[in-house]
Amino acid sequence: MKLNTVVAMSSSSNALRPLGMTEKLYPARQSLGVYHSVIVTATYKVTLKLEDTFLYTTLRAAVPGLLHRHPPLCCYIEDGDTATPRFARLDTVDVRDVLYCVSLEEGGHLEEKLQELHNQPWPVGPKPLWKLAVMREPPTNSDTHVDSALHMALVYHHAIGDGLSGTAFHQSLLRELESMDQKNQESQQTPELIRTPT
Repeated sequence: MKLNTVVAMSSSSNALRPLGMTEKLYPARQSLGVYHSVIVTATYKVTLKLEDTFLYTTLRAAVPGLLHRHPPLCCYIEDGDTATPRFARLDTVDVRDVLYCVSLEEGGHLEEKLQELHNQPWPVGPKPLWKLAVMREPPTNSDTHVDSALHMALVYHHAIGDGLSGTAFHQSLLRELESMDQKNQESQQTPELIRTPT
């Protein structure tokens, strides 16, 4: 005897699909206050003096390409605290919700910042389930040759990806940054609110 299961979707036109059995574990863990996120960090050595505003603008310009390459970045979980949670598509992503630039002061510890990011619960409702935290170490010298490290930590809800997903994101981010032409980037400012691909 075969049973047919009908899953009632939300009246939301943005509803995509119900969470699978394993995917349901992650919102449940969040409601218990344990294991909020996955973090995959890439470290870039920078030999140029980058102003924070230029860095933020450059990374902001990469976000639309990342949303196109990685559709789970455009999702959130509806009814995550019920027995029938489901993925839904965001209409827009506000870059201010997903992109953070932080300076690691002398004596600051990267591990502490990562732990802090890992322990932050995800918002309930239509908000992105990821963020990119860029943590800058101070330059090693003050001459014209600047050698500093940028730690780019992709922090995301485990329901939208695993460790390999984070590696794929960083590879895409690097491609986006390499493909940018500074002149083009300066002439085309990316808005703070980005429409998600359909």
